[in-house]
Amino acid sequence: MAHSFDITTDSGLLALIDPDAYAAFVDPDWEFRHLMVHFREQMAKRRMLIWCAGLGAEWTVAVASEPSPRTGFREVTGTIVATGGRLALVSYEELTRAAEDADYVLPPSHEPHLLTCEPGTYACRIVQLEDPQAVDWDTPNTHLYLELSRTNEEIPVWTQVPWGEDIGV
Repeated sequence: MAHSFDITTDSGLLALIDPDAYAAFVDPDWEFRHLMVHFREQMAKRRMLIWCAGLGAEWTVAVASEPSPRTGFREVTGTIVATGGRLALVSYEELTRAAEDADYVLPPSHEPHLLTCEPGTYACRIVQLEDPQAVDWDTPNTHLYLELSRTNEEIPVWTQVPWGEDIGV
């Protein structure tokens, strides 16, 4: 499952979702606080993991299925379920479009950051390799490392957006 994706976000928020179970639609007139409640509900059901990378940019994300000793600026681990054997990396902007439009499909066909895997529960270790304020954005580089491994371990559900204090989440 070794993949690398470039994904752009204006907000700094990125997410890994189960596109077969994630309930994307919220309301055509959603408000930010309602959207955050929705995200927490989806994380509690292990349909989504959302984190703040620190700033809006084009992020290069490497995804692997093998454990690694790789470390970085910061890291967090959560669990997600792949009900249909698929997981998708999406931006906050894509999540908001889907939140207001019941017909919007995630992942969008123009940005198919889709991973195939066996159905089941996965531990997702996210390592942000550098402080986003110190990244040389002119040099191609991997910015985030996602390590997905099957698990039966009970990892606590995320109740907040990791690293979200960077943008006041």
